[in-house]
Amino acid sequence: MKKVVIIFISVLFMIIPFKVSALTGSVNISCNNTKLAPGASTTCTLSGSASGGSVSSVHVEVSGGYGLTLSNFSKTSNWENGDTASGNIDVYTADNKSGTFNIATFSVTASSSITTGADVELIASNIQLNDENFESNDIDTKRITLRIASSIDTLSSLSATNTNLSFNSSKTTYDLQVSTNVSSTNIGAKPTDSKATVSGTGTKTLNYGKNTFTVIVTSEAGTKKIYTINITRPEPEKKPEPEKKPDTGNNNNNNNTTKPSTNNNTTTNTPSKSSNNTLSSLSVNGTELTLKDDVNDYKLNVENDVDEVKIDYKAKDSKATVKIEGDTSLKVGSNVINIIVTSEDGKVRTYKLTVTRLEAGKDLSHNNYLKSLSVKDYNLDFNKNKLEYTLKIKKIDRLDISYVTEDKNAKVVIEGNNNLANGSQVKVIVTAEDGISREYIINIEKSNSLILPIVILSLVLVGIIALIIIKKKKKI
Repeated sequence: MKKVVIIFISVLFMIIPFKVSALTGSVNISCNNTKLAPGASTTCTLSGSASGGSVSSVHVEVSGGYGLTLSNFSKTSNWENGDTASGNIDVYTADNKSGTFNIATFSVTASSSITTGADVELIASNIQLNDENFESNDIDTKRITLRIASSIDTLSSLSATNTNLSFNSSKTTYDLQVSTNVSSTNIGAKPTDSKATVSGTGTKTLNYGKNTFTVIVTSEAGTKKIYTINITRPEPEKKPEPEKKPDTGNNNNNNNTTKPSTNNNTTTNTPSKSSNNTLSSLSVNGTELTLKDDVNDYKLNVENDVDEVKIDYKAKDSKATVKIEGDTSLKVGSNVINIIVTSEDGKVRTYKLTVTRLEAGKDLSHNNYLKSLSVKDYNLDFNKNKLEYTLKIKKIDRLDISYVTEDKNAKVVIEGNNNLANGSQVKVIVTAEDGISREYIINIEKSNSLILPIVILSLVLVGIIALIIIKKKKKI
């Protein structure tokens, strides 16, 4: 009887269909930007994945948190039919999907009045993946977080050592003066918002005259505010030359007087006028340019929110005159400003400064670091924060240098890498997109290749002389 029951149950399982769907999957949301400023938009993609079967259709509802607007829903091309209106997405295909696949794209816009410094969710809910037999499979809700970036770009404190700077949160320009013996100051600044970044701080050299420094605060949302510090260091007072007493020709031990010469052929030495028409310093909005005696053209990029530049300069010769030609109010794109230096004797030199103001939405990189620096056949032991190295070389006149910048837009110039001698310096100058440079210096120690042959020759000569002396003694 027991055997008959078992057979009956087995036959029952064979003739009654039992359908079990093995399809499993998930849905994901990815956005081009997960950090938005008020009023900004980004494009997001809804994608899915399936295993244990294939997908013939998808249903999903997409919504955003307070202050987010979702629009421009569009199914991706791998779905033949569907409706994506208002974030209720239904897509279908005869070519069943498996593995990973895209479902739809859409835009997310943050309201211009949205609260900054907050996190807002994007949600994909009521998700159903239908398999090739149109069996429905419920999928867990998917959430991602978008950051509404803070636009606070102010400072809570600003200081400059050796000055009497008194910080005022509503003031962005400070005019200060130090005594003539103060040669440096350390600028410190703290942003109001901890997610903002500050550049332009640190120890600064003070030249005689006016020194301009800028501290730039960049908010989490990318907005910028510039604080300008003008520090004047007066030149030292020149000591008056002692008054020369006229030579009377008298001699205390002789009453004879010497009459002045009546020779009319006297020559008056007129000092020649200086022909020096070069600058010793040139800075734009506090950024000091590296000047070279044989270079007259200089280029600098600024961000879109910089609509005017302030140019500071100092001529090497105090008797030279300097004139600026060109509009310091910047348009988007290339702006040419000429700094014309005229020497005391009338010789003219023109420095051409090209300032490029970037289009809105494009940020300048401040990264002027090298990722790697190496010299073929030598171990440099490079560290990006170490700026000076010593290298002992032999019979070479030039280093085979390889480097990689951290930022692909940074520019590199190598100076002094020819006719190397003991004491030479090779400079690897990295200039960031914003025009700020960093110098890596390689000090050369070159061994004299003649020392060893001279030592060997000296030893041979000493040996020969010693043999001659020994032979003479034996003959005696």
